[in-house]
Order: sequence, then C-alpha cells, then structure tokens
Amino acid sequence: MPTVADIISWNWWLILACLIAAAEIFMPGVYLIWVACALALTGLVHFLYPLPLGQELVVAACFMPITLYVGHRAYRQSLAPPEGQPLHARAERHVGEEITLDQPMRESGGKIALGGTLWKAQGADAEKGDKVKIIAYQNGVFQLRRL
Repeated sequence: MPTVADIISWNWWLILACLIAAAEIFMPGVYLIWVACALALTGLVHFLYPLPLGQELVVAACFMPITLYVGHRAYRQSLAPPEGQPLHARAERHVGEEITLDQPMRESGGKIALGGTLWKAQGADAEKGDKVKIIAYQNGVFQLRRL
C-alpha cells in the first residue's frame, strides 16, 4: 500500500502534467499536450512502481519521444489534405456538394457560405432556402445548379 510520501510524489507528476496541458491553451499547436501525457504516464508508473526521483526522470525522458511521435503522427494525419487534392485547393473540395442557400441568388451572381467563409457564386435565380449543387469552381466563382 502506498505511503503518504508516495501519494504526494506521484501527484506532483500529475499536477505538473495538468499545468503543462493548461499551457497548451495559451500556445496551441506546440505539442505541449503530448509532453503532459508523458508526465502523466510517469506519474502512473510511479504510482504502480515507486521509483527514486532519478529513475522517474529517466522514465519521463523515455516517454516523451514516444508521446511526441504519437502527437506528430496524429497532427500530420488530421492536417493532411484529402487524397489526390493539394492543400491549397480548398474551393475545389466543395465541388459536388449540395447546399441550402442562406441568401437569394441571381443569375448575375451572389454569395454562398461554406465552412464559415463567404464565396462568390453564379447560377440560375434561386431564393433563400432553395437547394443547389456546386457543379464547378472557375475563376474564383462557384457555378451552381438548382435542384
């Protein structure tokens, strides 16, 4: 059964992990969450197998590259563009989508909202609430067909 000194010791690893995880809020995308995971795992190891501080530091140093690698792989997969599309082809990804207009469309043009961004669009006259399909993206303008 762990002593009070052991409980305090492994708690410090978890407290440090929480502080570093909280720092990720102020510096998003700098992998601090993965360092925090390594420290939390070190606290778990110490809870299960109490070790001297020097050995705990070695355990933390061994966990960090592993968790950083896992984080790197996770970020790389989540940021990768869909297969066969370059990263800069944001607009082309929407071709083929069916959307509901949130403002009227005139043959001379209008705007549609996709992913929080307003885009120029052209197509047959359509009213707010009508369903349209994005059929092409040319010269910075989406081509729409009314459904």
